[in-house]
Amino acid sequence: VLRGTPPDAFRADATRLLDAASRPGRTVAWLAPANVGLSPALLPPLSTLLAARGRRLAAVLAEAVAAHGGGRCLLLDFWRREAEPLRGDMPRTAPDGLHPSDASYAAVAARLVGVLASRSGTRLAARRG
Repeated sequence: VLRGTPPDAFRADATRLLDAASRPGRTVAWLAPANVGLSPALLPPLSTLLAARGRRLAAVLAEAVAAHGGGRCLLLDFWRREAEPLRGDMPRTAPDGLHPSDASYAAVAARLVGVLASRSGTRLAARRG
């Protein structure tokens, strides 16, 4: 998950990126790391270890976002097993069994556009391609 970056280095990288991206009037939206432990291509104990690592990095990212001022920075976690919009009958993973499917990416993009539109008070639309 995230190429094995240690949590402290990940926190420092996230903080630097938040510093660079945050400007008055701008909203920074981060998607939490996908839970690769849910992948049907991975079996325990690897799936368990990677799921725990993903949860840890999501918590580190949540801490960095909260420390940066939650009003302008959003942390969106659409990848959890129970999360909307990934419920339903669509295939969750691509044919490789590891990466999100096109339908999963499209659902996450639509949800992200909806969150950003509601915060900005404008109408946004996701584009394909």
